[in-house]
Amino acid sequence: KISRKPNPDENLDDKIREHDESTPGMDPELKKELRSKFYKSRSQFSKLDKFSDVFRLLSVVSAMDYVPKEQKEIFMKKNFLRGKLMEEIVKLRKQLMYIIKSNTSKENIAVVIRNEDLKSDIPSVIQIKLLKQMICAGFVDHVAVRADVLFPDDAKITNRTSIINIPYIPVLATRTPNIEDCFVYIHPTSILNNLGEMPPKYMLYYSLHLGGNNKTRMNTLCDIASTPLANIARKGLLLTYSKPLTGQGLKTVNLSPTERYCYVVPRFGSTVDNDLKIGWDLNPIAVHQKKQKGQWTVIKFITRKGFQTITGEEKEKK
Repeated sequence: KISRKPNPDENLDDKIREHDESTPGMDPELKKELRSKFYKSRSQFSKLDKFSDVFRLLSVVSAMDYVPKEQKEIFMKKNFLRGKLMEEIVKLRKQLMYIIKSNTSKENIAVVIRNEDLKSDIPSVIQIKLLKQMICAGFVDHVAVRADVLFPDDAKITNRTSIINIPYIPVLATRTPNIEDCFVYIHPTSILNNLGEMPPKYMLYYSLHLGGNNKTRMNTLCDIASTPLANIARKGLLLTYSKPLTGQGLKTVNLSPTERYCYVVPRFGSTVDNDLKIGWDLNPIAVHQKKQKGQWTVIKFITRKGFQTITGEEKEKK
């Protein structure tokens, strides 16, 4: 397991910082109690997904929908929330809901959005996976890979390495003679800091900034798996493919000279022959390809079960 050794002062939320600065003469015991309440509040909103800071925010926003109007102020104060920010979030959600209902409603009447319309159930495991893909669609160029995956000799991680000192490398980062110049690190306030295990291989982030000790910190959103990442990136310029894989039971199913089913290795980021930018191979995936203008083009991804079915059908034909 990865040990957790955060700097107590570095791991404070802005809300706590402001409180500390505005109450310099506060009794140490009261300040300690305040910190304890803060971390307890964070913990109760961190149960939706242990890898995702963005789902902690989702939990807070969703919880607010069930708080009676007369108790909202108490709820926000108790959970160290910014009232103005929460109000802006509610307004934005209502605007989005209005746009959706206006374009999907079959009734020719004015659309009205009530507070009750914002309430939602706890998302299922499948819904969480889909939400991560939606987030990835908006931040597909903000993906970072754990550095030891690409450069195990330069990014050695031991059992004593704290999570905030585990390096990542953003996609398309400019390569330098010293690869450590590309390293970015998880922010101390991230939910990942309480993980107690190796953090995910791939992380989505929304911003990078220079933190203490001249380390670049990333504000993480959530993790993303290899296949969903390939699925989101496949229609853009960030994904390229290897030639069809052979061996180990893998073979190409040729339907015609211009159409085939095969396994390929997707590459995310820079191409294999590009030594200036960072890119990496994802897990092999089955695809349906067609030859267009002399180039093999991926039409769609296929599940492993689907590929096995196609292979079986081809054997029966023969």
